[in-house]
Amino acid sequence: MIEQVFFDEDADCLVAAVRARKGAGKLRCGICARRCGRYDRGEGLRRWRTLDLGVMKAFLEAEAPRVNCPEHGPTVVQVPWARHGAGHTRTRVFDDQVAWLVTHTSKSAVTELDAWLSWARRCRIPSFVDLYYKIVAHRDTIINTLKYGLSNGLIESTNTKLRLITRMAYGFKSTDNLIALCLLDMGGYCPPLPGRQAA
Repeated sequence: MIEQVFFDEDADCLVAAVRARKGAGKLRCGICARRCGRYDRGEGLRRWRTLDLGVMKAFLEAEAPRVNCPEHGPTVVQVPWARHGAGHTRTRVFDDQVAWLVTHTSKSAVTELDAWLSWARRCRIPSFVDLYYKIVAHRDTIINTLKYGLSNGLIESTNTKLRLITRMAYGFKSTDNLIALCLLDMGGYCPPLPGRQAA
């Protein structure tokens, strides 16, 4: 739930102050999603980077208390807008943007990637060094994606849409209605509606 939106002049960015809905039940461990009791307030307010608004950086800001997980110990609470330990939000728009960039990038991107990796390896900014190691671990897959234009983005997008349709279909009396809804939405069929011209 968005509580307020403001411009942070010091960081030169737009910030949306958010919180989880009240009555959402007990807090959950950020790693295993197990319901746990509150441990402490954590480090207070925390920010997650989201998609930029034009040329302006944008962040979500919220409290990040810790829970006492029996398996993982004191852990930051699970939030619906980001994965545990991530400094950015997880949004379908972000995933779609990355998928588009991967499939529409020129062949010179491999050279540019190698140049950036060379720079990042020597960089003293910890987040860039961490990113360097993550990219190097998956470099072959990234290069294949850049060379051949293949991506699982379409499959992931379709899977997400089908899960959403399934969630909307709770309460249907039979699975036939769910299957019909999936085929209608994902099958590309547009039935003629009464009083309208067929497309």
